[in-house]
Amino acid sequence: MLSLALGAVLAIGTLWPRLSVAGVRGTLEFGRTRIREGESAGIELTLRNRLPWSLSGLTVRAEEEAGWVDWATVRVLPGWSTRRVQLEFVPDRRGEYPASRVQIECGFPFGIYRAYRDLQVVRRLLVWPRTWPVREMPPVPGMMEENGPCFLNKPGFHGDILAVRPYRRGDPLRRVHWPQTARHDRLIVCERQASWHPEITVWLDTTPDHHAGGGGHNTLERAIRAAASLCESWIDGGASVGLIAGDQAIEPDGGRAHKEYLLDVLALIPRQGAPVARRPVRIGRNTVLVTTDLRPQEERSPLAGSGRVIVLRHQARAGGSGGYDQADAARVREALHAW
Repeated sequence: MLSLALGAVLAIGTLWPRLSVAGVRGTLEFGRTRIREGESAGIELTLRNRLPWSLSGLTVRAEEEAGWVDWATVRVLPGWSTRRVQLEFVPDRRGEYPASRVQIECGFPFGIYRAYRDLQVVRRLLVWPRTWPVREMPPVPGMMEENGPCFLNKPGFHGDILAVRPYRRGDPLRRVHWPQTARHDRLIVCERQASWHPEITVWLDTTPDHHAGGGGHNTLERAIRAAASLCESWIDGGASVGLIAGDQAIEPDGGRAHKEYLLDVLALIPRQGAPVARRPVRIGRNTVLVTTDLRPQEERSPLAGSGRVIVLRHQARAGGSGGYDQADAARVREALHAW
């Protein structure tokens, strides 16, 4: 009798979880497609029980870098029913979620055996790196004069009026200041600002040997946040910004769509880092390299003579994510101040 009872427990503990997950179908959908680190996104979990009896002890889990993580627990799922569960998800690191598979797990009633079944992910979530404000873009050389969004206090044909001056041959009549012309009895024209369109490239050092630390505050994550802050702030300021990250080289461009594209690229960089491009990258005067003090000095010095190098300290002492952001922002301001 004891052997029969033990055999019955083993049979039920093994067959019941397998039968339970075999009768469950489910989907998982994020309410948003893009958010930033620390923001919340809603998850709608839909589970359908095709069996006539209720199911208990269901767990939804996702496969992440550190292993499987439980996302939700459904205690009871009535028979022949569909249940929708609303969840709140707050990611602390950039990347795509779920990174891999999402499963429904059942170990009821005894936990002797656990059965799994994959859930269908209808909409995934892309988490952008967290950013912080950056000072305005320095007056980098090599700007192209055109009908761009940035104006300098130099003579040109766009922007605000800087001053007035006597008419010179070739000046368009629409620039004539008629009240001043009538007062001085000669043609006086308005001197406006020059319209410029700055271009700059942000080069992110993703070499694994140049980074250290673990979790969401390792030097690679901090460097990605610094590069994202530069790209976002300068594009919002009207500049054309390019990006070099690993084996990807993106040409400078501007606008909201290009900014989102750069943030997508930064969000999808592998967490263990990425090798540099095989082809040699020429650093121009309008290039900013974001790296750490783990990069050898001899590899940083030649770049400082042409572009600008921002070096983050891998042993920065800061409490929490806000402290690291403040320390990195200070390093960035220090490097850009002397530009």
